[in-house]
Amino acid sequence: MTMTNKTKSNKSRISITKKSLKCLSWNIQASSTTEGNKFSIKEFKKVITEHDFACLQEVREEVHLPGYSTVTSLREGSRSGGVTILVKKDLSQGVEFIKNKEWPDYLICRLKRDFFRLEHDIFLVNVYARPHNSTDQSQQSVLQSGKEVIKKVEEDINDLRELGEVILCGDLNARIGNRTGMVQYDSDQFVPMPEDYSPDEASPRFSQDTTCNTYGTYFLNLVKNNQLTILNGRTLGDMTGNYTSI
Repeated sequence: MTMTNKTKSNKSRISITKKSLKCLSWNIQASSTTEGNKFSIKEFKKVITEHDFACLQEVREEVHLPGYSTVTSLREGSRSGGVTILVKKDLSQGVEFIKNKEWPDYLICRLKRDFFRLEHDIFLVNVYARPHNSTDQSQQSVLQSGKEVIKKVEEDINDLRELGEVILCGDLNARIGNRTGMVQYDSDQFVPMPEDYSPDEASPRFSQDTTCNTYGTYFLNLVKNNQLTILNGRTLGDMTGNYTSI
């Protein structure tokens, strides 16, 4: 899994030798139920332990799993929401958790390029946005809260892209139908653009869900403004765009 190299200062430097990493994103809808804690269920744990990283949403309480380093962000005074990132302990030296107490609905995990032998750092962003029909607050205030969360994440991703690559995952309660998330007919031939601007190369995206909601519009703006690529519906394993919530 790992190897040690000696640096000039005679200190041990740990780096990873794995060629691929598996990351899970899952809204588990509470860690505990009336039947007990889900993390004590063999089948539940197996899904998580098959991955190197797990980004969980709606955990609602602190999460601990043997063999993993974890960080959890919970809403103060609320029984809903909560996000957690779990990292296998043998990889924990290569990550840094970034937590913002003022914005408890998302967490960031930085994968250090030296440890993982990458060209750039990778920032794994785990987000949860309250749905429109949340019972925590009135409809209007919840909608505004969700919009603010997505906007804040968009601003942070814009800054993070200056430092490395970004992987955004989570549950934003955003439905985008079969929209591509790309700028149609994008080009830098006729309008002066920054030197590092790379025009979108339109690629088809499929989705069995044809509905687009308000959060979906916010999310699409986030994707386009930061030149991210939506994997759902255009990636091996999900070429048909299956529903992500049933």
